[in-house]
Amino acid sequence: EAPYRLVIARDAAFADVAVERNALVGGSATLVELEPGHYYWRMAALRPDGTAGPWGETRAFSQKAPPASPELIELQPRVAVVSWAGEPGQSFRAQLAREPTFEKPLHDEPLAATSWRIAVAGPGKYYVRVQATDADGYVGPWSAASTFEVPAPRWIRWMTVVSFLPLLL
Repeated sequence: EAPYRLVIARDAAFADVAVERNALVGGSATLVELEPGHYYWRMAALRPDGTAGPWGETRAFSQKAPPASPELIELQPRVAVVSWAGEPGQSFRAQLAREPTFEKPLHDEPLAATSWRIAVAGPGKYYVRVQATDADGYVGPWSAASTFEVPAPRWIRWMTVVSFLPLLL
């Protein structure tokens, strides 16, 4: 495969370049996260001597902002309810995890609504995040994670205190 040059700009004249990559190979490129906005991109093949051939057709795309972080609106002993803002026609994917990396989510759910009633597995800290999919199929980035704490039931807290009482006497 021939290497190519990729340029992404904030304007169609490419005066305000956001990303420029040379000697890329393959059918895709991983880029740094772009700020939300409208962008234009174009590519040119690189000759064996390293010079660029003519630019291909300019194409446009939009980078959307991630959804707002979910907010806890209700917390019961075994259930949490979170909600977030959305746009008409969007669907969502929401995850609940015990760790901020979401490597092993406890729940990973497709949702049509902008709220989620989640069964929680007991006391402790939980992390929740959401990802929006537009009606045209565009899948946006994950929101920042929100956290909430499910307190231990009172009887467990009292049992902990009582179990240490003999050590204090």
